[in-house]
Amino acid sequence: FVDTRKTNARIKIDALDLHDYAAYIPAHVPVALKSAVLDADLTVSFEQQQQPSLRVSGSVSARDFDVQERDGTPLAAFKRLELDLADVRPFEQRIHLSAVRLTQPNVRLMRDPNGVINLMRMAKASAQGPVVAKAGDAAAGPVAVASGAASAGSGAASGTSAATATASPLAVRVDHIQVVGGAVAWLDQSAGVPG
Repeated sequence: FVDTRKTNARIKIDALDLHDYAAYIPAHVPVALKSAVLDADLTVSFEQQQQPSLRVSGSVSARDFDVQERDGTPLAAFKRLELDLADVRPFEQRIHLSAVRLTQPNVRLMRDPNGVINLMRMAKASAQGPVVAKAGDAAAGPVAVASGAASAGSGAASGTSAATATASPLAVRVDHIQVVGGAVAWLDQSAGVPG
């Protein structure tokens, strides 16, 4: 018998139309997915030791993404988003992306007559959804982000100490970010109309 158990798997997704799953978005979420197509080619490695290890690498991309407000008002869209996963370790809360490429992003920002920006209004509406965290639920840990440099995070504690130890921070490293084209539209309805 060996002390470790290892499993490797490849996950490949070609042109998965996410609009088919738009109906599963909770009703309290103030946005609607009009279109999005997902592609992925991932290698997943799992190793069972005293501390389980899960590592994910490969590529994930979304294209023809278009999300709107519930009333049909355009909100955000992009032609393509590509993520190159160098080393993602969910159990250790470590994310290392070798590259992020965003092509032709378009965002529509609007301030209503009361001075509230649409993104802030929708974020507030989402936070007031029906899901309420219990007092005993673990709070999300802090996030450490690095671009072009290594980020380190400690592994999760084991045994009874895991319940009392502070959650490990989420460590994110991105080596290269590229944005091609795109535009931001701004509409201010709070400004007075000249008489």
